[in-house]
Amino acid sequence: LDLPSYEGRSYSERGLWWLVGDAGEAIQMIKLTGRSPENGSLKPGETDDEYQRTVRRSLKYVLWEGGSAGIVQRITDSFFTPFALVLKASAPQIGLLSAIPNFAGAVSQLAAPKLVALLGSRKRLLLLAVLLGVLVWLPIAFFPWIFGQTAVGWFLVLATLTLLLFQLPSPAWGSWVPQLVSHKHMGGFMAKRGILALVLSAGIALAAARWLDIMHNRIFLAFMVVFLVAAAFRLGSLLLFTRVYEPPSPGKPSSNTGLGAFLRTLPSTNLGRFIGYTMSLSFAANVAGPFFMMFMLQDLGFSYTTVMLLQMVGLGAHVVGLRFWGAFADRRGNLLVVKLTAPFAGVLPMLWLINQSVPYLMVVEVIGGLAWSGWQLCAVNFMYESSRPEDRTRTVAYFNAFNGAGVLLGALMGGFLAPFLPRIFAYSLMTLFLMSGVLRLAAAALLLFVKEVRETPQQLIAKHPLSFRFNIASTYGWPLPPRRNDRDK
Repeated sequence: LDLPSYEGRSYSERGLWWLVGDAGEAIQMIKLTGRSPENGSLKPGETDDEYQRTVRRSLKYVLWEGGSAGIVQRITDSFFTPFALVLKASAPQIGLLSAIPNFAGAVSQLAAPKLVALLGSRKRLLLLAVLLGVLVWLPIAFFPWIFGQTAVGWFLVLATLTLLLFQLPSPAWGSWVPQLVSHKHMGGFMAKRGILALVLSAGIALAAARWLDIMHNRIFLAFMVVFLVAAAFRLGSLLLFTRVYEPPSPGKPSSNTGLGAFLRTLPSTNLGRFIGYTMSLSFAANVAGPFFMMFMLQDLGFSYTTVMLLQMVGLGAHVVGLRFWGAFADRRGNLLVVKLTAPFAGVLPMLWLINQSVPYLMVVEVIGGLAWSGWQLCAVNFMYESSRPEDRTRTVAYFNAFNGAGVLLGALMGGFLAPFLPRIFAYSLMTLFLMSGVLRLAAAALLLFVKEVRETPQQLIAKHPLSFRFNIASTYGWPLPPRRNDRDK
């Protein structure tokens, strides 16, 4: 992480610095308050400098674990559906493959607060879930030799276990890691972690797709290697998380944060209305989301490499978008980014109706990567900001459970309708894409009832009597990369 000065780097190194940023800079974003032996933040005899070093070292592991987890998630998202198609899965079964695992993983998070209390720490829950997740990848890798070459039902069971164990500790992670980074720097830190995950997962996914094309005559052996790679990187996550420091829990959750109380206040609170919006968008997006891969492989006849190249173009745009939106959100607020990107996410499936050539779809993927990068980053960060630290484990669980319900209902609806849709366009699945786009735009209207929860630097500037003296770039939050000498002052 000790990088040379910006001025001394080659042009390629400067480009990489702009995308990923100085990891050391991300670690410097830490701002912890209230550290003392009495509240458990400092151990007896431990100095503040020693504590800061411990946290900085932990955040380095959190950054690199993001790369390992990103690779596992990319393999899950990009290769489960192709493997199911090799197993002769039908369109309704593809819908179930998206609906049931994601819903099970989301609902399982409702048990996370009780599991944390039972195990005694958030870290223990995460390590246990990751360890079990490593073990589940092994029967997936050797699936054809254990369950046969057409056992779609058993693959659905294993996929559900994989997603369940991957998502189960999310509330614990969402309560644990944000304690190490201040709210005003959360966007930048999470963007850097996301960029690292996308860069590493993109290279692995593209290599895996090329490997599948080369080994198309021995496709089950090829998938075995891909899934074993996922198991290895999940093991890497386990090893990295064993070295991450867990600060003391911020306190007991309030007594009125149970699921029943949360449901009663859902329409009347700002966070509740926001969760209603994200659930609606999850439903709308997954009416068509699980079937884009099927559409490209079966209807358009693309190779694995072509499909993955399209995804990599989108991921490249996602990386650039994260770098921009993270800095923009820190200045202007997360909710503004969600509102700016929601309409673009809405029209995306409709763009597939215009043309299906590879160059055109690359442009569509760029638009999607830029839009979804801002939306996904800032929707989660807005949820963190809208919840109290002592209630955050439960809030994250509710947030993900409601969105999982949206995924379930949307994918089930899409899978049910897919075989019966009229062929209004060149392919029947394109009618499903049109429906998804209309529903996404309708969901965006719910953002009118959600308000920003924190005062951004730009709002503070606007209140200053000499605010007209600030330059335009600062006022509007454009993340112009500063010179290294200026950053060091």
